[in-house]
Amino acid sequence: MRDTDKYQKETVSYLERLLKQKGYEPNVKPRWRAFAGHGRSIYSPVLDIAVGPFAIHDIRCEEKYDEMVNTLGHLIDSWATIFKENWQRYYVVNTNYWRVPPSLPSGYKDFIGYGANRNARCFIAIEIENETTRKHLMGSIVNAGALGRVGILIAWKDEVLRAAIRMREYFDFLQQAKKRTFNMSSVIVLSKDQFIDCLEEYLKR
Repeated sequence: MRDTDKYQKETVSYLERLLKQKGYEPNVKPRWRAFAGHGRSIYSPVLDIAVGPFAIHDIRCEEKYDEMVNTLGHLIDSWATIFKENWQRYYVVNTNYWRVPPSLPSGYKDFIGYGANRNARCFIAIEIENETTRKHLMGSIVNAGALGRVGILIAWKDEVLRAAIRMREYFDFLQQAKKRTFNMSSVIVLSKDQFIDCLEEYLKR
């Protein structure tokens, strides 16, 4: 089994435990096809991991996702805090000054309010990225941001994390410059260890 496959399986197990611990159905799907059943007329991206419930067909889950964000607020806050530290680490290196971009989530409440991805397809959309090419990163970030109330890009290597932060900054720049772009405020970028460490710590509570 490839390392990424082993990591994916481990992550699914952690997330299932997390949902059970909080009284939710352990509905976690690896390699989830977001628009399965719509025929070949529509492109159907495949998320590496998707956490339900799933807003498919006529199902809408806005209120359920609000509830789950509130329930998992401490975990989401820890992800957001580490993402901000990652951003500072690489943004300062590249520009010699630090600012907090408006699209960076400050905490779990940003995934409920006006800027949240209200009509998401799943609760958490996770992409595990091992490539540094712009096309791979752009596709992964867009998929996570479009499909999940909480979108997470997990960088497999440090150079992927650095490249993902730069790609995320590109989307932020387009938004600030009022260019045509995609709102990336629901996407968090973490390393593979950071993501798992947060889950392990949270499950100990």
